[in-house]
Amino acid sequence: MDCITLNNIEIPIKIHRKNNKHTYFYFKTNHILITTNHKTPRHVLRTYLKKHQQTILKKWHKRPKQKDSSNYLLFGKTYGIKETKDNVYYTDNTIYLPADKNTIKLFEKETLLHFLNTLKQKYLDNKIVDLTDTTIHTRYTKTRFGSCNKRLKRLNFNLDLIHYKKELIEYVFLHEITHLKHMNHSQFFYHTLEQLCPNYKKLRLELKEEFKR
Repeated sequence: MDCITLNNIEIPIKIHRKNNKHTYFYFKTNHILITTNHKTPRHVLRTYLKKHQQTILKKWHKRPKQKDSSNYLLFGKTYGIKETKDNVYYTDNTIYLPADKNTIKLFEKETLLHFLNTLKQKYLDNKIVDLTDTTIHTRYTKTRFGSCNKRLKRLNFNLDLIHYKKELIEYVFLHEITHLKHMNHSQFFYHTLEQLCPNYKKLRLELKEEFKR
């Protein structure tokens, strides 16, 4: 991870390169995440940060604080954490988590997959996008909520979505199945997405705000 000094404050920065046209800055707990094009020179990013250092520092000081490790978010609901030696389970306000991280990961994977497959059944008979023979998979990713392989009809989702509200997960699901029809983010893509999810703009904005926390 690289660092930049702004007004005598050293700030860690992490650059993630992809095929997007624009550059985006996300203020994380311990660093600034920059997503940018593969061709964007590093010195251009540093020059931008220096030029706009007052704005950058203001946002840096307002960045989200370290998450409370005594709580756990499941589908957007906060649960208090208690330890258990066995499998993960939860009541109305408490979730019981073992020390074994693999057990927790398995719980998150199975729980999220179950919900995603419920969404698939919900939209299986829609007249806009063909979901026949699609498969759903999950894994941890750093910057993407989901991805779609149109040729293989394979939908991939970030396991971290388990912590988000169900309506936001549903938006990500609808976004990705729209890629089965339009692989790029053209006007046709968003027209189709709006047919499936009329309030997608509101949900997309809310998802971006949640991601910054």
